Parts: sequence; C-alpha cells; structure tokens
Amino acid sequence: MRILNLNRMNDALFKHIFAKNPDITLSLINAVFESRGTELISEIEFIDRVLDIDEDDGKESRLDLLGRSPDGTVVNLEIQVASQEYMGRRSLYYWSRLYNDLKSGEDYTELKRTVTINILDFNLFNKKLYPDYHSCFGIYDAKTGNQLTSDCELHFLELPKWKLKSIEDTNRLERWLSYFSKKTKPEELEEIAMIEPTIEKAC
Repeated sequence: MRILNLNRMNDALFKHIFAKNPDITLSLINAVFESRGTELISEIEFIDRVLDIDEDDGKESRLDLLGRSPDGTVVNLEIQVASQEYMGRRSLYYWSRLYNDLKSGEDYTELKRTVTINILDFNLFNKKLYPDYHSCFGIYDAKTGNQLTSDCELHFLELPKWKLKSIEDTNRLERWLSYFSKKTKPEELEEIAMIEPTIEKAC
C-alpha cells in the first residue's frame, strides 16, 4: 500500500476518518486504555458532540469526537496542535460536563465512567516531572494514593515526547502515536500499517 504524506493531526481529517469508522476509533481508545491497564470497551457509538448550555450565559462546547459504549462508558477524544497551557483545565471541564449526566430522580449509582483522551502536538507537562509521553489522571487520596472512583480518567498523549525506535517492539498505543506523529516516515508507517489493520484502514 502507498502511504500518503498527510497531516494526521489536522482536525478536519481526524473527524473525517474517525467519526465515520467506529472500529478505527475503538482500536485507538482501547490502545490508550490497554497502556494504563484500565478497562477496555467492546463497542463505541458516536453521540452528539455539542455540550448544551446550562444557563443563558453559559459556555457552549463542541467536542472533536464523543462516543458511548454499551456499558455506558463515555469517551471524549480531542486533538490539539496549538500549545495551550490550560489544556488540563479544559479537559477537566469537558469531563465534568460529560459526567454530570443525571436526570431528575436518578440515583448517583447511575453515573458512568467518563474518559477524556487528549492527543497533543506539544508538551503540556514539564519533561523532568513527566518524562513519559502518556499521562493519566484520576481522583486519588493525597496521602495514601487510593482511588476514590474509577469513573474519572483524563489521558494526555504528548507527541513530542514520543520517538519511534523499533517497529517490532511497539505496542498498539505506540503504533497509533506513530500514525499521528509528523516524525514518522511514510515507509515506517507503511510497515506499522501491515501490523495494525485498523491503522492500515485509517491511512
């Protein structure tokens, strides 16, 4: 196959490919979950990306990609090229709006696992404090580190921290990062696509 030299971090291209192919999106999401040992999902259906305004003067938000699995897990996928130092707060804001989904009369047990995945073409976190390309945040006790709930996951994938070394030794997430990274050569991506069918389809 011939790999086109495209900017796969382009917002329109991302939505065109992923919003029309649930299997591709599911592969990417589970690659992220797999990397951090959190629960995988079996299916994904796309839902309305616009967050309603709660009040007359509230802020409307239009998400890049939003999906829900059969067990109720909600996943928001965002890509961001321009450096934004407030990206952490933005992601937390999206998460809180999505998590706040109870209807009148519903019990708190109806709240569902809500996940944001941010693919960034810049370093959000200090490289000395966060040398890894993948950071995952939740809600934990400051003293013991015990988790309050597994409902909260905020993932950040920083492409500048990712470097392809050996294609044979890559895991599924690293192959997806190679797909998005502008440092990946077409011939390298072609080899990766041969290993990962959903990446081949996304190309």
